[in-house]
Amino acid sequence: MPTNLEKGQSPAQLENIDVRVVVFSLRDERLRVLLSACPANHPGERWELPGSPVPVAMSLEETATQSVLRLSGLREAYLEQLYTYGEAERCPSRRLISVVYFAIIPAGAAAAPDEKNGCHSQWFPVDDLPGLVMDHAEVVAYAFARTGF
Repeated sequence: MPTNLEKGQSPAQLENIDVRVVVFSLRDERLRVLLSACPANHPGERWELPGSPVPVAMSLEETATQSVLRLSGLREAYLEQLYTYGEAERCPSRRLISVVYFAIIPAGAAAAPDEKNGCHSQWFPVDDLPGLVMDHAEVVAYAFARTGF
Protein backbone atom coordinates (compact mmCIF):
# COMPACT_ATOMS: atom_id res chain seq x y z
CA MET A 1 0.00 0.00 0.00
CA PRO A 2 1.58 3.34 -1.01
CA THR A 3 2.17 5.94 1.66
CA ASN A 4 1.05 9.55 1.32
CA LEU A 5 4.60 10.52 0.35
CA GLU A 6 4.66 7.99 -2.50
CA LYS A 7 1.37 9.41 -3.79
CA GLY A 8 2.93 12.89 -3.93
CA GLN A 9 0.61 14.32 -1.30
CA SER A 10 1.72 16.63 1.48
CA PRO A 11 0.90 14.62 4.61
CA ALA A 12 -0.18 15.98 7.97
CA GLN A 13 2.70 15.85 10.43
CA LEU A 14 3.15 15.40 14.14
CA GLU A 15 4.38 18.84 15.21
CA ASN A 16 6.65 18.07 18.16
CA ILE A 17 8.04 14.71 17.08
CA ASP A 18 10.71 14.18 14.48
CA VAL A 19 12.87 11.33 13.29
CA ARG A 20 16.61 11.89 12.97
CA VAL A 21 18.98 9.51 11.24
CA VAL A 22 22.68 9.13 12.00
CA VAL A 23 23.98 7.87 8.64
CA PHE A 24 27.41 6.23 8.72
CA SER A 25 29.56 5.16 5.78
CA LEU A 26 33.19 4.36 5.08
CA ARG A 27 34.55 6.97 2.70
CA ASP A 28 38.23 7.51 1.89
CA GLU A 29 39.08 4.77 4.42
CA ARG A 30 37.48 6.71 7.31
CA LEU A 31 34.17 6.25 9.07
CA ARG A 32 32.04 9.29 8.31
CA VAL A 33 28.67 10.64 9.32
CA LEU A 34 26.31 12.60 7.10
CA LEU A 35 25.29 16.00 8.48
CA SER A 36 22.99 18.72 7.14
CA ALA A 37 23.18 22.50 7.34
CA CYS A 38 19.90 24.36 7.04
CA PRO A 39 20.42 28.13 7.40
CA ALA A 40 16.66 28.70 7.72
CA ASN A 41 16.59 26.46 10.82
CA HIS A 42 19.97 27.37 12.31
CA PRO A 43 21.71 30.55 11.10
CA GLY A 44 25.36 30.22 10.20
CA GLU A 45 27.18 27.00 9.50
CA ARG A 46 25.51 25.01 12.27
CA TRP A 47 25.26 21.36 11.37
CA GLU A 48 22.57 18.91 12.40
CA LEU A 49 21.57 15.31 11.93
CA PRO A 50 19.29 14.91 8.93
CA GLY A 51 15.69 14.15 9.68
CA SER A 52 12.11 15.10 9.18
CA PRO A 53 8.82 15.53 11.00
CA VAL A 54 6.78 12.34 11.29
CA PRO A 55 3.84 12.23 8.87
CA VAL A 56 0.68 11.11 10.66
CA ALA A 57 0.15 8.27 8.18
CA MET A 58 3.68 6.85 8.48
CA SER A 59 5.41 4.80 11.14
CA LEU A 60 8.62 6.00 12.72
CA GLU A 61 10.61 3.35 10.83
CA GLU A 62 8.99 4.32 7.52
CA THR A 63 9.94 7.94 8.18
CA ALA A 64 13.55 6.91 8.90
CA THR A 65 13.65 4.72 5.78
CA GLN A 66 12.35 7.62 3.67
CA SER A 67 15.08 9.85 5.10
CA VAL A 68 17.80 7.34 4.17
CA LEU A 69 16.31 7.02 0.67
CA ARG A 70 16.18 10.80 0.26
CA LEU A 71 19.77 11.22 1.45
CA SER A 72 21.44 8.30 -0.29
CA GLY A 73 19.14 6.99 -2.99
CA LEU A 74 19.31 3.55 -1.34
CA ARG A 75 16.15 1.61 -0.62
CA GLU A 76 18.03 -0.94 1.49
CA ALA A 77 20.46 -0.09 4.29
CA TYR A 78 21.11 -1.34 7.78
CA LEU A 79 18.74 0.67 9.98
CA GLU A 80 18.27 0.41 13.75
CA GLN A 81 16.36 2.52 16.24
CA LEU A 82 18.91 4.08 18.57
CA TYR A 83 17.15 6.10 21.26
CA THR A 84 14.43 8.65 21.95
CA TYR A 85 15.64 12.10 23.01
CA GLY A 86 13.05 14.15 24.82
CA GLU A 87 14.63 16.36 27.46
CA ALA A 88 12.34 19.35 28.01
CA GLU A 89 15.06 21.95 27.33
CA ARG A 90 16.90 20.26 24.43
CA CYS A 91 15.42 22.57 21.79
CA PRO A 92 15.45 26.27 22.65
CA SER A 93 12.46 27.23 20.47
CA ARG A 94 9.92 24.49 21.28
CA ARG A 95 9.29 21.15 22.92
CA LEU A 96 10.81 18.53 20.62
CA ILE A 97 11.00 14.77 20.87
CA SER A 98 13.39 13.09 18.45
CA VAL A 99 13.31 9.39 17.73
CA VAL A 100 16.78 8.62 16.42
CA TYR A 101 17.83 5.79 14.14
CA PHE A 102 21.26 4.97 12.85
CA ALA A 103 21.96 3.63 9.38
CA ILE A 104 25.05 2.04 7.92
CA ILE A 105 25.48 2.51 4.19
CA PRO A 106 27.97 0.44 2.18
CA ALA A 107 31.26 2.15 1.33
CA GLY A 108 31.02 4.03 -1.93
CA ALA A 109 27.32 3.25 -2.38
CA ALA A 110 25.99 6.60 -1.24
CA ALA A 111 25.77 9.31 -3.85
CA ALA A 112 26.77 12.87 -2.99
CA PRO A 113 23.72 14.44 -1.33
CA ASP A 114 21.96 17.19 -3.29
CA GLU A 115 21.14 20.64 -1.97
CA LYS A 116 17.39 21.07 -1.38
CA ASN A 117 15.29 23.78 0.27
CA GLY A 118 18.39 25.84 1.03
CA CYS A 119 19.84 22.92 3.01
CA HIS A 120 22.93 20.96 2.08
CA SER A 121 24.53 17.80 3.38
CA GLN A 122 28.13 16.78 3.76
CA TRP A 123 30.13 13.79 5.05
CA PHE A 124 32.36 14.39 8.09
CA PRO A 125 34.82 12.04 9.81
CA VAL A 126 33.31 10.90 13.11
CA ASP A 127 36.50 11.96 14.88
CA ASP A 128 36.47 15.48 13.40
CA LEU A 129 32.93 16.86 13.59
CA PRO A 130 31.97 20.52 13.16
CA GLY A 131 29.81 22.35 15.71
CA LEU A 132 26.44 20.62 15.99
CA VAL A 133 23.08 21.98 17.13
CA MET A 134 21.33 21.04 20.37
CA ASP A 135 22.42 17.59 21.63
CA HIS A 136 23.39 16.20 18.24
CA ALA A 137 27.07 15.70 19.20
CA GLU A 138 25.89 13.48 22.07
CA VAL A 139 23.60 11.59 19.68
CA VAL A 140 26.44 10.96 17.19
CA ALA A 141 28.74 9.77 20.00
CA TYR A 142 26.11 7.33 21.27
CA ALA A 143 25.36 6.04 17.77
CA PHE A 144 29.08 5.58 17.10
CA ALA A 145 29.45 3.59 20.32
CA ARG A 146 26.52 1.37 19.32
CA THR A 147 28.04 0.54 15.93
CA GLY A 148 30.88 -1.32 17.60
CA PHE A 149 33.57 0.29 15.41
